[in-house]
Amino acid sequence: MDWNRKSKRDEIRRQTELVLKDRKNANLITEIVGLMDQDEEHWVIPMAQTALSKIVDHLIRQGDLDYKISDGEEEDKEGKELSAMEKYRSWIQDTYSEIYDKTLRLLQYHGKKKENTIREVSLVMIMKWLVTFHEKNTRIGEANWTEHDLKTPPCTYFAYAQSEILNFNDSQSGPSLICHSPSGDSIYKYDYEVTKKNFSSLWEEFLRKTKLTPELYKRVLIIISDKVMPYLSRPLLLTDFLVNSYNVGGSISLLALKGVFTLIQNIIWSIRTFILNYIFLTSSYLPEYLVASFIKRLSRIALNAPANSLPLVFNFIGNLLLRHKGLIKMIKEDGSPNEDPYLADEVDPSKCKAVDSSLWEIETLMSHSLPQVSQSARFINKRLPEIEWDLSVSLETTMQDMMDKESKKKNLQEDLCDTAEVLNLRGVWLKDKEREIFIESLRSKRNIRKLSIPYIASNHMLDVLSRNSSQLIYLDIGGSSELSLAGLTRLHTVKLISGCRNSDLCHTLQYLNLGGVGKLQLPPENVADILFKLKNLISIGSYPYTGEAAALSKKKSGDPEFKLKLRYMHDSDTDCGRFISLIKILPDLIGCFLYNPEDAVLKYLHSFKALKKLKVSKTKASLLQESLEKLGSQGLMELECINLRENLDLSIVAQTCPDLTVLEIFYSRGVMVSSFENFKFNRMKKISIYCTEIPSYSCRPILLSVPHVEKLTLSQCDSLTDDSFFEILGDNSFQDLVELTILQAPFLTVQTIRCIMTCLDKLTFLGKLDTWNVLWTQVEEVRSEIKEYNLKLKLWESFSANDINGELGEMNLRNNVFPEGAEYLPHFG
Repeated sequence: MDWNRKSKRDEIRRQTELVLKDRKNANLITEIVGLMDQDEEHWVIPMAQTALSKIVDHLIRQGDLDYKISDGEEEDKEGKELSAMEKYRSWIQDTYSEIYDKTLRLLQYHGKKKENTIREVSLVMIMKWLVTFHEKNTRIGEANWTEHDLKTPPCTYFAYAQSEILNFNDSQSGPSLICHSPSGDSIYKYDYEVTKKNFSSLWEEFLRKTKLTPELYKRVLIIISDKVMPYLSRPLLLTDFLVNSYNVGGSISLLALKGVFTLIQNIIWSIRTFILNYIFLTSSYLPEYLVASFIKRLSRIALNAPANSLPLVFNFIGNLLLRHKGLIKMIKEDGSPNEDPYLADEVDPSKCKAVDSSLWEIETLMSHSLPQVSQSARFINKRLPEIEWDLSVSLETTMQDMMDKESKKKNLQEDLCDTAEVLNLRGVWLKDKEREIFIESLRSKRNIRKLSIPYIASNHMLDVLSRNSSQLIYLDIGGSSELSLAGLTRLHTVKLISGCRNSDLCHTLQYLNLGGVGKLQLPPENVADILFKLKNLISIGSYPYTGEAAALSKKKSGDPEFKLKLRYMHDSDTDCGRFISLIKILPDLIGCFLYNPEDAVLKYLHSFKALKKLKVSKTKASLLQESLEKLGSQGLMELECINLRENLDLSIVAQTCPDLTVLEIFYSRGVMVSSFENFKFNRMKKISIYCTEIPSYSCRPILLSVPHVEKLTLSQCDSLTDDSFFEILGDNSFQDLVELTILQAPFLTVQTIRCIMTCLDKLTFLGKLDTWNVLWTQVEEVRSEIKEYNLKLKLWESFSANDINGELGEMNLRNNVFPEGAEYLPHFG
């Protein structure tokens, strides 16, 4: 997008303000209406729609559209000159008809970009005018609404939309109520979830802004319980409305009673009750007998409680035990109902003997038929965590949510079908019986090619794999503490009665993640044996002494021409002599991570002719810049720097590495731009500078240097202002930008957020807004606008503790796609 877009937006805003200010400027409406033609630029039409929506709403409320000269009046006034106001109102009525006709045509807009946005904004405009006209008790012009008279209260339309649209939730195609093409088919693709979201927004807006007459009030209360609440995304928002209605008195109270009961039955019990109790029991100074009696009573109630509420109950009880350590004694192995001293009928907490009781109720629920409940109840058999459970995770869990989750699960034995080629157990913990089932299934998995069993791999598993998996290419056993050195030898050696033979893995295995294996770090000598035996390995993952192990492997072979096929190397404390020897041993090296290398090591990096990805930690920026002068000419594509001890000159990086697509700098001293001339990263797709000082004069050139960037993260942008950012957008359109994170920008306001929403079509993520000059209320207002226009933009801020924890948490979640070194495997993914 060029700079013309901002000037056009400013011009439309100026014209709109003039029209709203004085009728004398009404002629400007014609210019704005002209921008709604379908042959206009896709980015101009939404601007014109927004402006005309405000203008028409103003005209309706001002009464300018209440009057139109009839045919009879025109005959009576023949030969008479119309007054200025009559002429104006006649003209404004014709202009409104033109606006309305164009808005209807835009409901079927077809263009290269922003089709859905333009269509949806058109529909929102019509619905808003409908509500405004109803408030003025005025009939809308000549719209083709056939189902209902337009004087019908808006809530009737909402109920009609619900009954005709949301009740089709089991239909594949959905209804076709509005905006049909000439062929008779709806141009809108039916989506139940989107329809539900829009329906919720309509009701929230309606109840918040509409003044309800007594008749309308009653109609709303009649339909809200059965025809509205089941389809709302957030039915809790009706709490205040229903409670206030109940307090009105008379027939209104009676009608509100059913809605209040529905909330109490399905929602409020599990949310308000727990929130209030959580607040009341926050103090650690409460007497133990009081808290114990509460825990015991809650445990007893849990025996008959709905299954969807039980995980929340267990987490709540666990938090109380964490706060009151003296009550952990209630978790007893020998607790039983027959020997329980608890007096359930005693009303005095000090006399009910809850402190001497046990939590046998929770132990009983460990045998619940739903796995989610039984697993949650097992917390009493484990060591309690240091940090309390987050109750918000389970607050609004419904029975349907639990059943849907269970229906998506597959039985472990079904997952482990004999023909499977890929099996990923990352994040899965196997207990004794489950582990036996899994190991037994491995015996029949002769076709498996990729297996991920981090943290749960054992010697027995490796033995079974080496004997039965003749096609295994990828094996992730990282972090498995139960593996021993003897167990790892089974990867390449199969023990027989008559002796030993080489495993099939010696020929097939290409990726083996050894990072964190064993109770202690694996000695390089033992890893050298693995490299020597498994000659086709491309990577051994995050093992931090790969270079040393490779050098020892050559020594073990005794062959001066010995080579390995490794494409990725993670090495620590690398000395220059060993690094030079690796040049011949690893001729195919593509990616390299050097942690705290000797200074002389970096000047030999260019000797690895195939090197495309470099990651360095704890080294000098000046030495890195010298090595890039030779390394960049070989086509270096990715560079990551951690804990650099000097300022890195990005202008040198850009000059020496023209093919760079990824640049990440973390926790380093700083970056700088010494020369603005030809400072450009034309192929850069991702740039992250985090916890690293950026001089105020360097921020703008960095943003201008990446015209095709897709993911951009900058910290310490204290020189950026709204105006400077607008100017940057004028020079660099960021046409491919998907994720933008700017930290510590105290002069950026909500105006920049709105500008970004308008200008960056592909953007889906924007942060970190709590480090900008914006308020939480402003962010929430923007979120409402995003929701109203169905944009995919996600805003990241941490104004409250319940939001994203840790500034790097979100970035790590998005960036850590593969285990370290796995991307060099051609078959991966």
